[in-house]
Order: sequence, then C-alpha cells, then structure tokens
Amino acid sequence: MRKIWFLALGLLVCLPACAPKAVIQNNMVEDTLYFGLSTPQGPVTSAQWEDFLAREVTPRFPDGLTVWDAKGQWKDAKGVIEKEPSKVLLLVHSADAKSDEAIQQIIDDYKKRFDQESVMRVTEQVRAGF
Repeated sequence: MRKIWFLALGLLVCLPACAPKAVIQNNMVEDTLYFGLSTPQGPVTSAQWEDFLAREVTPRFPDGLTVWDAKGQWKDAKGVIEKEPSKVLLLVHSADAKSDEAIQQIIDDYKKRFDQESVMRVTEQVRAGF
C-alpha cells in the first residue's frame, strides 16, 4: 500500500511539468473599445452589431476577441449627459502600426455606419499568454 501511495505522490508532482505552458509575450497591447448602441435612427440591433463584428472586426483580428454588454454614460458635444446601452470590445494584439491602424478603421467604420459622435478607446501595454 505504501508503494502505491508513493507512486501516486510522484505522479502528482511530475504531471504538472508535462502540461503545456502559456507563452507569455511582452510586447502586447490591450485595447478596450466602448460602442454606444443608441443612434438617431434608433438602437443598433443585435443583428446589426453581429454583422458589424463579422465584417469589420473579425477579419482584422481573427485570432480572437471578447465582447460584453454594458450600460454607458457620457457627455455629448452639446454638454448633455447621455445614458445608453453599449458594447465593450476587448482586443489583445501585437504592438504594431498595422494593428493600431486596424483599430482606428474599426472606430471610424462604426462612427460612420451608426452615426456616432465617438467611440472610446482605452489602450494599455500588457503581458499576455495564450
């Protein structure tokens, strides 16, 4: 019985070393974009959002992304506090000019397509592993 216990203990100690480890990359950027869903023509529908994501975002960042629903509040150009449902898009990507340009295109496309005054962008340097 003691041999089995030592064998099991040995396996528990050794097995974690066999598991694949995430490769941590230093020169990464995390961009979080905040998209308001209220437009002069009415709210952006789920179908419209999914179409925008499929056409504009996924082709530019096919390796992955995260989206969640939020409730936003901001002051518009006229000084009015606006409250609206929102989408938050999180992208982790290489720190390079191509990615930066792709994000700016996503923002510009959204503003034009849905008649938006702005899309907030928060950018941070991160270490990430996949």
